[in-house]
Amino acid sequence: MKSFLRAAAATGVAAATLAAGLSFGPVATASSAGVGDSTTPGGAAEQSQSEREASTSRASTNATWTGFPSVTGLRVKSTTTSGATFEFNYPAANPKCNGYSSTWYSFEYGMGFDPDIYTYSHRDAVDANSAGYIAPTISWPSDWPEGATKSISVRAYSWWSGSNVASCNGQENGGLGPVSRISVTRPRTFAASSAYDKADDSFTISGRTVASSSQIQVSADNGNTWETVGNASSYKYEFKLDRKYTSGTSIRLREGSSGTGSPVTLHSAALTDVSVRRDGPKRTLTAKATANGEVHVSKSDVAADDYQVIKAGADGWIRGAELDKVPGTANTATMWIGDKGVRTEVNLPLTLGANAIDVNVEKGTANLEGFVPEGTNLLQVEWGSKTKTVTEFTDGMFQQALDDLALGSNPVKITALKGATQLGTFSLDVDLKVEDVTAKATFDKENVERTVELRGTATPGAKIEVRRGMNVEATETVGADGSWSGTVNPPNMTGVDTLDVVQVIRGQDNGAMELPVNYGIGTTITSPADDFVLQPGNDLVLKGVSQQNSLLRVFEKGNKGTILGSTTADPDDGGWAIPVRGLEDREYELVVATTSIGYNLTTTEITINPGKSVELDPATVTTESVKPGTTNTIEGSATPGSSLRIQNKWGTDLLGEDVPVDNNGRWSFDRVISASATNFAFKIVQTKGSLTTTSELFTVTADDPAASLVDPTVTAPTEVALGVNNTFTGTATPGASLKIVNASGTDLLGHPVTVNGNGDWTFDRVVSWNAKNFTFFIEQTKNGATKKTGPYVINPADPAASLVDPTVTAPTEVALGVNNTFTGTATPGASLKIVNASGTDLLGHPVTVNGNGDWTFDRVVSWNAKNFTFFIEQTNKGDH
Repeated sequence: MKSFLRAAAATGVAAATLAAGLSFGPVATASSAGVGDSTTPGGAAEQSQSEREASTSRASTNATWTGFPSVTGLRVKSTTTSGATFEFNYPAANPKCNGYSSTWYSFEYGMGFDPDIYTYSHRDAVDANSAGYIAPTISWPSDWPEGATKSISVRAYSWWSGSNVASCNGQENGGLGPVSRISVTRPRTFAASSAYDKADDSFTISGRTVASSSQIQVSADNGNTWETVGNASSYKYEFKLDRKYTSGTSIRLREGSSGTGSPVTLHSAALTDVSVRRDGPKRTLTAKATANGEVHVSKSDVAADDYQVIKAGADGWIRGAELDKVPGTANTATMWIGDKGVRTEVNLPLTLGANAIDVNVEKGTANLEGFVPEGTNLLQVEWGSKTKTVTEFTDGMFQQALDDLALGSNPVKITALKGATQLGTFSLDVDLKVEDVTAKATFDKENVERTVELRGTATPGAKIEVRRGMNVEATETVGADGSWSGTVNPPNMTGVDTLDVVQVIRGQDNGAMELPVNYGIGTTITSPADDFVLQPGNDLVLKGVSQQNSLLRVFEKGNKGTILGSTTADPDDGGWAIPVRGLEDREYELVVATTSIGYNLTTTEITINPGKSVELDPATVTTESVKPGTTNTIEGSATPGSSLRIQNKWGTDLLGEDVPVDNNGRWSFDRVISASATNFAFKIVQTKGSLTTTSELFTVTADDPAASLVDPTVTAPTEVALGVNNTFTGTATPGASLKIVNASGTDLLGHPVTVNGNGDWTFDRVVSWNAKNFTFFIEQTKNGATKKTGPYVINPADPAASLVDPTVTAPTEVALGVNNTFTGTATPGASLKIVNASGTDLLGHPVTVNGNGDWTFDRVVSWNAKNFTFFIEQTNKGDH
């Protein structure tokens, strides 16, 4: 100890931190409560008796120490997590022992000790003759808790030893000055640690905080994103983390919402080089773990759900280990090393599985092929409302055709059985995906007579309809590779032709796109100007601009069969010139017809010699009459080479096309005349070249439509049978329809009667018992013409003519006053009424004639009767 103190007796301003183990008696001091506060320690007068005793307790009984200084400006300068720095000033001083001056003294200081017993752990020597400043740093003692407030104490100290002891009572001894004290609080720090629970692969984090209550945030991606997981309480926290944060090897934790946080270790390293292969009905694992490490193969990420545990070799490798405890239908497993290894989800090849091939969206079919577990002897395949079974397998493989598949999703379930034991199930979705339709148009600009080529993609096997408005212009079938191609006729107009390309699947529209096809500009005649006057005998030269490579032809309007000139537009600038020779000295309406890209036909017109005209032959009609309800050919004459338009009296075109006049001046056209028409009226607009004339209204009389109908006849029956069905036959116009009506026009049959090709007809009708006759009319209709004939009256036969006159066979005489039995003959099956001359029924009941024609009845004849006279009314089915 002596040598240490001598080494510490250096002079000058000191800021070093020294360690010692000296103990001195207790002292009383003034104190300070915080960083930056200072105290003015009490002098000798403030010391207690014990202090004074303590200050001389190490001296000889005759040694007295005086002159120790008090420090000033004592304050805490700063605190850190490792310690505290404080500062103070001291004056020049000369401590004395028994009146003898000491040439040096030290300041000793310590922190956090009992206020009455101080063990000063640090000392700094100073020059005894000079004032100075000290700012020492002391580390926090291990027994000073974070957040606790304790004191730092400072006092002057001197020691006599060696050759100088004679001046201080002849022995080594030391003196102590008054104590100054200041309070300081040890800063709190944020700390974090984790605890692992292998039962559920979870981590609990805990630690201390700087603030009493604050948010605790966690980052699972090395500080890129943070989430609050809870709050500290009383400077502490403890949370079981959600496993979404703990899948890796570490996380970062922080207090509050700023800072980089502190790292916390979680799982150990993951498996690497993981490979699972299917070997027939088996699956094998190859992976790199740790030397002799145990690898869990689990249904989930906790050991309780382990399928099996596989031990790695000394080199850390697992090679071709069979996953014989993993169900064949499991398609994933979670694997890790030891307890805390990072969990890795591994895809497993199935031992029961299948794929759909040859999928046909249009037909709704596909082929299923796949593999089954070892031992399978029956496979059940279910889709939609269908169930099929497979019993034939080759090397563990199977095939099954699927049909009636819907567009879109078609769930298929496969069940493998060994006897009645289910080995596993597998589900897949056969998706009959409807692809989007695409299309683009391409022109051959070198050959304008080729129609536009359309190409695109759609669903394989589907039909593609190219529509212009409501019309289908082209139909194509999509190939197996999803491509289609075709052409479409041109619109015969310039600019953009908008087409709809529609995908049709199973007869229904299923996707479409709008395709604009640009046919470009038309033809412009640049010379001569319209209404140009050509001098008689001169050639006409037409000039203009069209699309490059366009084909141009010139003809007179209404006579496109006679080409007056033609050319091809320049391939560079589209310019052209066409000479027209041999024109007459009259007005011409010339048409320049252009064939441009896509075989698009357009026309441009120019008038030459306006107003110059020649006479047209007047149009005539030679047809005298028309037949309603059928097609008629109308004929006539007009100017040879001209063209005609047929209009009604209001100027509406009736045919929609020109009627040509041949070189002999003859023309004709066909027209259906309605069945109800009484005539056909029309006008003829005749055109040749620039000449046009309109005729008067021609009226061609229609034949009487009913005149062609053959009046019906009734051929049978000649007499009707009453109360029974009768078949009526006859003749009428072949192909006509007959309606059988009464005098009021009421339909007696409720359905038409058709006359066959031979003109014969027939129908059945029951004639009532009380009918006097059957009277009917026939309304006959054909080709819109209707004619009513009749009445037709058919009488029944005399009803009584068929009856056999009755006879009385017995008795020949009557007995008076007693019963008599009368017998006789009549019509078999008839009913007899026995009446007197007044028609009174004598029996009160009918008498029936049997099948042999015999009858009988009983009657009492009164005593006074002269005779028994009676009449017989015989009835057979209503006949009398």
